[in-house]
Amino acid sequence: MPYLVQCAHIQEEEARKTCSNTALLSFIYANVRYPETARKKGIEGTTLTQFDVDKDGALINIEILAGVSNELKAETTRLLSKMPKWAAGTVDGEPVRVRYTLPIKFKLED
Repeated sequence: MPYLVQCAHIQEEEARKTCSNTALLSFIYANVRYPETARKKGIEGTTLTQFDVDKDGALINIEILAGVSNELKAETTRLLSKMPKWAAGTVDGEPVRVRYTLPIKFKLED
């Protein structure tokens, strides 16, 4: 499985996966911008996204599979395009492209 490079120092695979998931959520929380038009309209919901982590760790082929509004879909695309590099997944020690599916939930604060 691919992982975010800030977790590369962790050798145990399950711990590295946990670190990467935590880093991914931290990145999303720190960088997401709730679109003002969606906020004003009270639009909430989840975007479902797929992308590939390429052999060099770059995110490519970002695709929004589902979403409740164009504003939230656009924000998801913007957010993922800013994501830091990943370490590629490997098979038999060789880097490979890996497809990743990620839901991102947009919820207005009460």
